[in-house]
Amino acid sequence: MKKNTELKENQDQNATLEKKEAAQKTVYIDPGSTYSYATIAPKNAQMIYVSGINARGENGEGLNLEQQLQKIFKKLDDILKKAGSKPECITMIKQYTTRMDNEFFDIFLRERGKFLKGSKPASALIPMAKIPGGIIDVEIELVCYKCE
Repeated sequence: MKKNTELKENQDQNATLEKKEAAQKTVYIDPGSTYSYATIAPKNAQMIYVSGINARGENGEGLNLEQQLQKIFKKLDDILKKAGSKPECITMIKQYTTRMDNEFFDIFLRERGKFLKGSKPASALIPMAKIPGGIIDVEIELVCYKCE
């Protein structure tokens, strides 16, 4: 009888630990190859909302698409670190673009994949006629949670 009680207590402790661990992880709903239909942040997560980030050259000049994306993702990575987060804790990413051609998708998916490091947050790609500033092809905003 004592062994059964101990076994039950161990099972209860393990179940409690599993629930706590699950509550601390991002949950992806129907993840596809590069994004999920929905993302659930861990219970009690402190949410972080990042404004749209775009990129220009050092003197305000336009950059090619690859340079823009590399600079944007570097800025986003720096912002996440300062806020106590990382790409794996992104729950939603929105990309605004003036381009929807094959070159855009090749470069965009490659650079985005490097930044996200395998995570698949909910995502939206929104075509725009023009992004304020005129020489910008892409702007990216995101929502994540604190997860140092």
